[in-house]
Amino acid sequence: MGWGSLLGTVGSTILYPFQWTASKIGGAVSGFVSHWQDMDALQAEVESLREENESLKSEIIDAEIKADENHWLYQYLLMKEDNSDYSFSAASVVSTTSAGGEAGNYITEMTLNKGSTAGVEAGMPVVTIGGLVGVVVDVQLTHCRVSTVLDPSVSVGAITTRGSESGLCEGDHSLIHRGRSMLRYLPEGADVEEGDILVTSGRGSVYP
Repeated sequence: MGWGSLLGTVGSTILYPFQWTASKIGGAVSGFVSHWQDMDALQAEVESLREENESLKSEIIDAEIKADENHWLYQYLLMKEDNSDYSFSAASVVSTTSAGGEAGNYITEMTLNKGSTAGVEAGMPVVTIGGLVGVVVDVQLTHCRVSTVLDPSVSVGAITTRGSESGLCEGDHSLIHRGRSMLRYLPEGADVEEGDILVTSGRGSVYP
């Protein structure tokens, strides 16, 4: 074996580990880059799905709002038909005054965004599709103030739907923090039970 062959053999022996190591490092680097490329793609997909999810949430909320508005409008039209002797003016609540209680806050006074320019007058009843809310007590050009049925200054003739017992429903200081009012002046022995539903009597010119 000549020196040239020996050096060639030694050179191959020496170079091979470096070639093997370089090959392994190159493979690892390639795998590392591929891994991060996959992570970037995954992150982009996550962001895309998050944006799509937010968009769907917004669409669902919009659909629910429209459904509520349509339901309110339908009930409002039914209420107008059932009370054709009255003129209605839709309004929104601007602010409220509440009496705090154990189960929450109970509104005793509110301001609506309709006033004399919309034909609102003091003494007019304020109602929702759920029933009587209160009465207008003060009117300005573009807004009015309303005392609710919980306010002690408000009294309404009422009848029980089950037994047709009549009385006067009034706000009461001792009950206001519980969100309740008092039915007074019932006849002796009146057939009234807890859970009975009250409706306005329609007697007088204020409440339907």
